[in-house]
Amino acid sequence: MTKLPLPEPPQNSEQFLHELANYYRALLDYHQRSATLAASRLAHVETLLNLGQPTLEQQATLELGLDNVIKTTVKRQESPISVQLPSLEQPGAISIGSFLPNLEDLEELLKTNRGKMLHLDYIVRILCGRLADKELHSVKQVVKQLLERGASQGRWMAVPDSPDCWTIDLSEFPELASLPTKRRSRKRGVSRLPGNEKLDRYKNLTEAIKTCLEENMPKAMSINDILDWFYPQGLPQENKKRARQAIRDVVIKKCGQVGCWKRFAVGLYMPYPAEPK
Repeated sequence: MTKLPLPEPPQNSEQFLHELANYYRALLDYHQRSATLAASRLAHVETLLNLGQPTLEQQATLELGLDNVIKTTVKRQESPISVQLPSLEQPGAISIGSFLPNLEDLEELLKTNRGKMLHLDYIVRILCGRLADKELHSVKQVVKQLLERGASQGRWMAVPDSPDCWTIDLSEFPELASLPTKRRSRKRGVSRLPGNEKLDRYKNLTEAIKTCLEENMPKAMSINDILDWFYPQGLPQENKKRARQAIRDVVIKKCGQVGCWKRFAVGLYMPYPAEPK
């Protein structure tokens, strides 16, 4: 009997699986953005319902962080950005039934409200829900400490002359932006990166990350991918952790800005080129 040859396996199966994985990542990102938008609107509506008939003082507090948080409103057209649903499932140590956010939750909320200034009361209400008076004071103190810590790390900024107000980037409000503060923040982020020949080619870390993403198109890259591109020979564990955090800070801060990059899926980023004039 003649021995029949075995059929050859498909040659492009791995490429197909990569494309299928990218499709489902994009699908997941789409539904997460839809869920974020719905959750934000639901939280606002429920807040209004729970307030009943607020006093003028309560209404003024609620409006902080919406459209009239600051004394001077800067008119701008918001760019569409990809956002993830903030995690609200971390049980707090204050009491049963209350929830405490972490730095990532606060950063996502401020990025989602880019171009606005959010008051502490509004942040607590959105992320922690409606709390009893006994809990509210303690939770606000914890959240305020987290906001101050994040600002000291350069993840967002406190608003000058507006107590307990925060925004992702003061540069979007030219009349309030502090140039020396911005410079100090940038130097702090870059100084954590061990230098090498590849990084020395660029003026700053933003330009280096943008080039990395552009040269690896159409692949969407994670923060670890970017780190490996900067340091193909690897880094000692302590330096690697510090460098990864520096890259992550810039990636999150610039994500969604035209001319930088955007989130392709959860944890994956691609270039966001400026529109041709």
